[in-house]
Amino acid sequence: MTCRGMIVAFVGPDGAGKSSIIAELTSALSGDFPLITVRHWRPGLLPPLRRLAGYPTHMKRPITQMPRRQPGRMSALRLLYYWLDFALGHFVRDRPLVARGGLVLYDRCALDVMVDPSRYGLASTRWQRPLWRCLPRPDLTVLVDDNPESIAERKSELPASEIARQLGQWRELHNVGAVNIRLPASGNVQHRASVITRLIRDRIRGRHDDDTCTHNIAREC
Repeated sequence: MTCRGMIVAFVGPDGAGKSSIIAELTSALSGDFPLITVRHWRPGLLPPLRRLAGYPTHMKRPITQMPRRQPGRMSALRLLYYWLDFALGHFVRDRPLVARGGLVLYDRCALDVMVDPSRYGLASTRWQRPLWRCLPRPDLTVLVDDNPESIAERKSELPASEIARQLGQWRELHNVGAVNIRLPASGNVQHRASVITRLIRDRIRGRHDDDTCTHNIAREC
């Protein structure tokens, strides 16, 4: 099937099911798009800050280790560095793929810095919202929702209270339109992925707007 490309971002706390849904979508939509690329949080045009600081980047964080909870040094410079990567990377890395009919799937996106700034070494959310407004946005941003206790059972890196706080922030962003779609906590991963698969197919054919999609997803899930 010939289609136009898209950029789709999945957001929500660790353990909500973003990576699992993305894996299902990569398989389900392989025949719809000539190229599917998965990115984690940012485009990655600029190298990791750890590499610039001389730290090894080949070592992954242990799966049981909590995400960063403290801001780092030079928080303002960090934010500017990440903002540049999102802004430049969109045009240099993502848009060329979309122009060729590709699908770019993001596991997290720039909005994360407003919900969990400490994770990225940032001190506050003071400048995140105005900077976000200046960035190119994904064509579709999907909140993978669930209840905090269920998420904590699947991935115990954060306490349920912190997960609940993050979910509250994500739902608020959905209410103000910064997040397009809220995917309810119903059905297994395959079912939830199938709902998003149909949504993406309808979007590339221009059949649904966000309000219609939200209504249909709530009904299906």
